[in-house]
Amino acid sequence: MAYSKASFIPPRDIRELRDLFRYRRKLISQSTAEPNRFEKVLQDSNFKMSTVISDIFGVTGTKLIDALLQDNYNFDELIELCHGRIKAKQSELKEALVGKFTSHHKFMLRTIRMNMDHIKQLIKELDAYINDQTKHYTLEIELLQTIPGINKLTSIGLLAEIGADMNKFSTEQHLASWAGMCPGNNESAGKKK
Repeated sequence: MAYSKASFIPPRDIRELRDLFRYRRKLISQSTAEPNRFEKVLQDSNFKMSTVISDIFGVTGTKLIDALLQDNYNFDELIELCHGRIKAKQSELKEALVGKFTSHHKFMLRTIRMNMDHIKQLIKELDAYINDQTKHYTLEIELLQTIPGINKLTSIGLLAEIGADMNKFSTEQHLASWAGMCPGNNESAGKKK
């Protein structure tokens, strides 16, 4: 009976780093989805601020949304919250601020904002923890960063996925297979190659 080669199981610290890094990736994905949800609620309430303000989460956008959430729809007061370049677009801004929040819209916007802040805080805490967990891999992380296009975060991601000991992989093909970089699709248009 032939025995197959044992599966590679990375050391515990690498497995834990992988868990942390994959969770961070999920949080990043959520952090990009939440602003889209926020914008959708604004659009639903007929506020088209993103057509005039490039960053609705910037200082001016935040001030305007805060005022609107407080039921302040007075355009003269709202325009005073804007800085110079946006003030110059008064007629466009007036059109963009023709809307009305329902209690549902207000609840959704406040909840999404709280979640965005919470996710940012989690990512910050996770980054600090990941940096602490990778202290003894400083050399490996620095060496990975010598590859063009690889920054510190990407190098930590590589370390988390493949580990630091390349002796565990007999060939570069074995490493590519472990990393999921060779799907092995040898069929095209119903013809096997």
